[in-house]
Formats: sequence, structure tokens, C-alpha cells
Amino acid sequence: MSQHDDVTHVRQSIFKQIIRLKRSQFDQLLNEFNETIETFTRDEPFGLRFTIVPRTDSTVIWKALIRITCSKVRREDDSIAEQAVVNFHQFLSIHQSVTQQIRIFNTCSPPSLYNSTSRTNGSSSSLSTGKL
Repeated sequence: MSQHDDVTHVRQSIFKQIIRLKRSQFDQLLNEFNETIETFTRDEPFGLRFTIVPRTDSTVIWKALIRITCSKVRREDDSIAEQAVVNFHQFLSIHQSVTQQIRIFNTCSPPSLYNSTSRTNGSSSSLSTGKL
């Protein structure tokens, strides 16, 4: 199988998963993604939070109409510093990219990339993006 065939197969597989995705499964995916991002950016001054824009997900064709807000949130007061609205496809691309990077990080990162708090007390596993 050629590389082009591999890419085509992966795209078809992803397309099938999207077609079969139920709204409740998407909610779960979104919540788990927010928790994962929180874990890996816990000690940073800002974090990301994804939320569904109200009334964009209430029809049978929710996958075509849904919009997700990506908010850059200040940790000190939980205020929103910046926001961007993305569609379903854009969110899935972001999700895939971030989870792939986290997977790679988890398999090959040296302990020096972790914040000092995670090395000293062992209670945190957050990544210091400032050291990357």
C-alpha cells in the first residue's frame, strides 16, 4: 500500500467516525479535551477552554451548524483574554493535532520539560511551554 493509499484510508476512517459520532459522544469528547488541556497547562498563566456556542447544536444537522468557542482564559481570575469561534471540522483538526502532540510528548519527553512543581511534589504533570 502506498503512502497516498494510507492517507486515503485514514481520511475514510475518520470520515466514518464523524458520521457515526453522536451528540452525547461529542459532549464527552469536548469535556475530556478540556480536562486534558487543563492537565498539561495547569501551571501556565493562561489556559484554553472549548465551549459550544448556544443554539448552534440544536438541530438534526448539528454537525454542519455547531460552533465551538475557543477561549484563552487567565488563570488568576478566570477571565477571558481572547476568543475564537471554530466550526466542527476545525475543532476536530485542533483536537487531533493537540492530542497527537500530547501523545508524542508523553512517549519521549525528558523530565526537564516539566515544571519544577511537578518534579518536587509529584502532584502535577503539567508542561511548561516556556521551556519548549
